[in-house]
Amino acid sequence: PLLSSSGSSWSVGRVTRDRVSLQNSKMSAARYELLDDSSGPKAAFATDVGTLVLRVTVSLMVIHHGLQKLQNPDAFAANMVEKFFPFLPWPLLWTWLAIVVELAGSLCLGL
Repeated sequence: PLLSSSGSSWSVGRVTRDRVSLQNSKMSAARYELLDDSSGPKAAFATDVGTLVLRVTVSLMVIHHGLQKLQNPDAFAANMVEKFFPFLPWPLLWTWLAIVVELAGSLCLGL
């Protein structure tokens, strides 16, 4: 295990090759074990599920932002792009590019 405890407190110390000891820290005396690459199919499955959840969550958030821009691209171009990025020519073009990238990119990320 990478984390270990002794008695009723953890101790903070130096890192060794296969474990970390903590010294003088007040935490519960529970024992935690971390999954590493060599722990087999359970670790691979947990990694795959965690990655899937993160990808779907980020995709949904980015799709939401793309759909907000799609509702009124003219207002977004006038109130956001022209206001905060005055050096960009053709604000409406940049708005549509952002919409396309946010919708298509998030679908690709979610797949």
